[in-house]
Amino acid sequence: MENNLPKDLMENVAWAFNRGVFPTQDAFNERIRDYQIAIKKEDGWNADEVVFSHPSIQICYEYWTADEDEVEEVIELKADNKEFFTKGELLFKLHNAVVDNLENGDHIFFEGLTLSDTEFEDKPFYWMYLGS
Repeated sequence: MENNLPKDLMENVAWAFNRGVFPTQDAFNERIRDYQIAIKKEDGWNADEVVFSHPSIQICYEYWTADEDEVEEVIELKADNKEFFTKGELLFKLHNAVVDNLENGDHIFFEGLTLSDTEFEDKPFYWMYLGS
């Protein structure tokens, strides 16, 4: 695995995974811009900013089922351009991939992604941190 992977990704982005699936990235970007303004009182959302210079990323997150079972799930996201992720594309794909499992839970607030010390299938592997 490459040593030049960023340790943390998007740790300063405010978001809550409780808004259902978004049909388009444009609709998502509009909503997340509004959310940044509401929470941070400024428009700091730059959807076109390149945040990850790899064609795919694996992300592990935890959630609890209705039966109170803890589940750890790994998802893999792939960049549309097969080269890199913009901030907008990464969070859009992440949101749509996890929202069904998170939207009714206590831990729905995005707190960023942190590079794992452990390799997973020799691909970039990050933990997603969530707050309540």
